[in-house]
Amino acid sequence: MKIEKVKELIQNQEYNFTEMGQLLNYSHINHLSRQFKVETGLSLSQYKAEQRKVRNPLDQIVLI
Repeated sequence: MKIEKVKELIQNQEYNFTEMGQLLNYSHINHLSRQFKVETGLSLSQYKAEQRKVRNPLDQIVLI
């Protein structure tokens, strides 16, 4: 869910990556960056540059 929230925050363009990490309680931006890359295959910057509009709405994500 955090990665989907990051995608939403990137699309809204209200916060920089460091602020996003702080909002989502990541201890360091590097942790967020690594996790984002593992989950999406893209870096935060690559995702932002591509402005991907396809993402899963938070209310449709099922937690295991």
